[in-house]
Amino acid sequence: MLNYGGYMKLRKKITRAITHIVKKAVRERNVFLYKLHGRKPWTPGYFEYKWEHIANAIHNNGIMSSFKDGGSLPERFGTGIDERIVEYPWLLAAMPEESARVLDAGSAMNFETILTHPRLANKKITIVNLNPEPNCFWRRGISYVFTDMRELPFLPETFDIISCISTLEHVGMDNTAIYTKDAKYKEHAKDDYLVAIAEMRRVLSPGGKLFLSIPFGSFGNFGFFQQFDRDMLQKLTSALGSDNCSVTFYKYADGAWQISTETECSSAEYAIAAKAKMDTSLPAAAGAVACLTFTK
Repeated sequence: MLNYGGYMKLRKKITRAITHIVKKAVRERNVFLYKLHGRKPWTPGYFEYKWEHIANAIHNNGIMSSFKDGGSLPERFGTGIDERIVEYPWLLAAMPEESARVLDAGSAMNFETILTHPRLANKKITIVNLNPEPNCFWRRGISYVFTDMRELPFLPETFDIISCISTLEHVGMDNTAIYTKDAKYKEHAKDDYLVAIAEMRRVLSPGGKLFLSIPFGSFGNFGFFQQFDRDMLQKLTSALGSDNCSVTFYKYADGAWQISTETECSSAEYAIAAKAKMDTSLPAAAGAVACLTFTK
C-alpha cells in the first residue's frame, strides 16, 4: 500500500504522462491541419510543423554532417520554413564537443528542442535577453540575465563560446514593436550592431568562438530589425577581425534552402509574413542568411 509520499509521486508521474499525451495529440492535429490547408507559413500549425522539422534535422547525422562540412543540403530541404531550419543545425554542427561556458546572446537557444541536444549536454549556458520569456529552464541549470547586449554585465573573457542567432539585426532598432515595452528601446541607431559586436568580442575568451547569423541580401529597414547587406557584413567582419572570420551562406530558392555564395545571396529580399501567406513560393522570412564563425 502506498504511503502519502508515494501516492503523490505516482500522481505527478501520471499527470506528466497525460499532459505529454495531450500535448502530442494537439501538436499532431495542428500539423495535420497545417498540411491540409496548404502549408502556408505563419498560419495555424506552422510553428509545430517547423519545430518538428528542426528536431528531425538536428538529430539526423547525414544532415548535420552536411552543415559541419559545408556541403549541399538534401533536395527540398526546409520547404516553407523560415531560416531557423538552417541556423540551428549550422550552430549545433559547429559547436565544439568539449565542455565550455556558453553565452546565448539573444535567447535563440531558449527552446527545449535545442537545449536538450546532446552537443549542449556538457555546456554551462547563460542566456541574455531584454526581458523574461515564457520558456524558462533554470531547473536544467540555465542562467538568465536580462540586459542590453550593448552593455553586457560580464568581465572580459568570461565565455568560451558565444551564440548570436538572428539577433544582431534587432540591436538599436525599435524593439518596442515586439520585444519590450520600455520606451528607451524605441530607437533607430542602425549602426549599434557594432557596439554589440565589440561587447561580445570583449567577453569572449582567447581562442573562443563566436557563432553568429544574420538575414542577408539587399538592405531593408523593417522598423524592429534590418536586413544586412554586403557593406554591413564587411563592417561586421572588420570589427571582429576579418582574418579570423569565416562566413557560410544559405539561400532559399526554388522552394528550398541550400548552401550558396555571397554573390548569389546579395540580392535576396526579406519576405513579410503577410506576403509569405499568400505566395508559398516566397521564403517564410529571410531569403538568405549569412552564418559567421569568429575565433578570437
